[in-house]
Amino acid sequence: MTRLLLSLSLILFSAMAALAQQTAPTQITGPWHGTLEAPGTRVTIIFRLSNSESGQLTTAMDIPMQGVKGMAIPETELREDSLYLRIPAGGIAFAGKIAGPETINGSWKQAGMAFPLSLAKGEPTEAKRPQMPVKPYPY
Repeated sequence: MTRLLLSLSLILFSAMAALAQQTAPTQITGPWHGTLEAPGTRVTIIFRLSNSESGQLTTAMDIPMQGVKGMAIPETELREDSLYLRIPAGGIAFAGKIAGPETINGSWKQAGMAFPLSLAKGEPTEAKRPQMPVKPYPY
């Protein structure tokens, strides 16, 4: 009997430890941005993760340089400390490991090539453009 109780306690403890290590979907929701550096170009990508009404994790993608805003990512999966995003129709995938509360280190795969893509929590900072001067003008 003692052996049975010990075994059940061990199984319960293991299950609780595994659950504690998983990232909660609410901790990952919100905007995440990163710069994809492909040959000859640098593109800022923004992923907006949210929970649907049913509790399912969903993602929309913005690529401001290409005029993409709110593009739905068909497949979003959070497994333990890893995030997987897939657009099967375009052969595009992102796989990243959550490195901290504000960092995801991963890889963007497209057209048979893979590029490193690290994401930071929040909106990207907007570059100040000298073409858009603000009063009082410096000239």
